[in-house]
Amino acid sequence: MSELYQEFHVGQGTQHIVLLHGWGMNASVWHPVVDALLPLGSVTLVDLPGLGRSADLAVPESIAAMANRVEPLVPKGALIVGWSLGGLVATELARRATVQAQALMLVASNPCFVERADWPGMRAVIYQQFKTAISSYPDKTLKRFCLLQLQGEAQSKSLLRTLQQVIEQNTAPQLAATLQLLEEDGRQTLDDVQVPVLHLLGGEDQLVPAVLAEHYAERWPEHKAQCVEGAGHVPFLSQPEAFYNAVRALMSPQGDTSCS
Repeated sequence: MSELYQEFHVGQGTQHIVLLHGWGMNASVWHPVVDALLPLGSVTLVDLPGLGRSADLAVPESIAAMANRVEPLVPKGALIVGWSLGGLVATELARRATVQAQALMLVASNPCFVERADWPGMRAVIYQQFKTAISSYPDKTLKRFCLLQLQGEAQSKSLLRTLQQVIEQNTAPQLAATLQLLEEDGRQTLDDVQVPVLHLLGGEDQLVPAVLAEHYAERWPEHKAQCVEGAGHVPFLSQPEAFYNAVRALMSPQGDTSCS
């Protein structure tokens, strides 16, 4: 079986951070923030199966199966950070006793991306239209997806160049198959997570709206949530200091997961 593409960046101390990217992207999207994280610990980046430099691998049939592929690359006791689709994989990993995660950070991620009667998400009809478009016009649809992620961002032009450079590296032929994984309802999986959880949301995010913080507080009152005002779907790029501070809080020896 072919191996997943991974990068390991040696940091200070013995702690570890694992960063999992979102749909249509690859691990390169994290490169702008890696150096600032190294004083906190070593950083592992992974291209998820079917995407980026792991494009030659078959897309797993479920989030759990995708997590099975990623788990051997996750150091014991790591802080697992998942952005968007990567948040679903990160959640599945964090609930596993075999992973022994230190904490879980979900960045602009919804455990149930497609709306349900009892949960907000992307409208089902919009999701189906997007799914059809990515199969018929992948390049054009990915470009529109980049623009959607940056709506409301003050630095949208420079961030758009960053996202487009990442997408140019992503030659995956399996975009529709990986997109289908967003149809899963991961709320029960998040129920099973026993480590500290922080939700980092963008105040202007058009894909994972900040109003979800209210639903998180109702269903998971033990979780922490932080809304980054003025940020869209990529708050770790547009306002990296807020991202760094959240990571530091989760990795502090006192286990302080409070948010500013």
